[in-house]
Amino acid sequence: MTDLLDERTAWKILGRSPDDVFKSIKNKPLHGKIEQAKSELEMAKQLAKFLMIKHHPDKGGDAEKFKRVQQALFSLEQHTERFSQKVMDKIRDEEANPKKQLIFK
Repeated sequence: MTDLLDERTAWKILGRSPDDVFKSIKNKPLHGKIEQAKSELEMAKQLAKFLMIKHHPDKGGDAEKFKRVQQALFSLEQHTERFSQKVMDKIRDEEANPKKQLIFK
């Protein structure tokens, strides 16, 4: 199994500013955060595809860079899945406890 990279490192490997990614997700309402995170993951997949073609060892590329890009994409897929689950848990909690929303907002 591949070791997970932290999100910042993974985004940097793919050439994207982690702060821009996090800001795009943070600025969405709770229900839109999952959709935005998945949209960012699609962007990561496109960036990774380009970099994996560029660094593919069978095409004369750097095998270590190729593996690093694969690791970054795998890490972001895992982080996005976990993030989506946490957001869904929060949405379900707010729906089950509507009074709690009013107290803590």
